[in-house]
Amino acid sequence: MSNDHLYPSVVTEFGQKVINLTKHLSRTGDFWSKEEEHLLSVVQLYVSSENDLTNFNQIVSASYELMHSSKGWLSLRSKLLTVSNSHHRDLFVNDALFQSDPDWLREEIVKNDMVITVCLQRLTFLIEIYKSVE
Repeated sequence: MSNDHLYPSVVTEFGQKVINLTKHLSRTGDFWSKEEEHLLSVVQLYVSSENDLTNFNQIVSASYELMHSSKGWLSLRSKLLTVSNSHHRDLFVNDALFQSDPDWLREEIVKNDMVITVCLQRLTFLIEIYKSVE
């Protein structure tokens, strides 16, 4: 993120709920949980908008599929910025997640790849739980 400007961070009820339901999976504390909540919130806005989803379990599955198929931050970032909803696109372009300081780009990619990995673990846990109760 650039030091010149503080950018907003999207947080949705979905991101908060995933973090709360999977608190026992957190090994890194509140800072990383906030990073994960932020990414999950952005992904939720994307998958909900692109797939017209409102059901929590469907959004969990679609979020998992999107992050898993992206194979990393650079690919996921590109995909998220193609959102067809212009309001969400404007929101994403101005969101802290999409701001990079060129001097720290490599570190930000590594950090976001780690955040994606933990988010995938959280989503996998929820998918397995929901499958077991169906």
